[in-house]
Amino acid sequence: VNGTNIGGISTYVLYNSWTHIALIRSGTSVVAYVNGVSRSSGTVSGTVNAAVGGTRIGAPLHTIPSDQPFNGYISNLRVSTRSALYTSAFTPSTTPLTVVAGTSLLTCQNLELVDNTGYSGIGRAGNATPAPYSPFGS
Repeated sequence: VNGTNIGGISTYVLYNSWTHIALIRSGTSVVAYVNGVSRSSGTVSGTVNAAVGGTRIGAPLHTIPSDQPFNGYISNLRVSTRSALYTSAFTPSTTPLTVVAGTSLLTCQNLELVDNTGYSGIGRAGNATPAPYSPFGS
């Protein structure tokens, strides 16, 4: 999100461990939750603009186009544009995420690169490959 720094959450992300990250915007407030706990916040105005090059999942925010590949796994990526799903501390889901009101993207849930909301505009960059690895077990 342009105009805000919600950095510092990498302190709470452990190597070789699944981490639930939720970035929530409500009005001009942005909060980063890590494993259900608020870890960083800031303010932002205006709209999120993904028009230049599209939205890039796993790319660093500071480098567009990204020349630094994401080296890790992403599971159950959900984007909701109409409601702040979390407004206080919460327990992350122990089952795959589902479509909720305002969901505009739900992906990285299986071995197919699809959007489970029915939208078909997902493309793959570089050597991104779905893998049989999940935070929910088999």
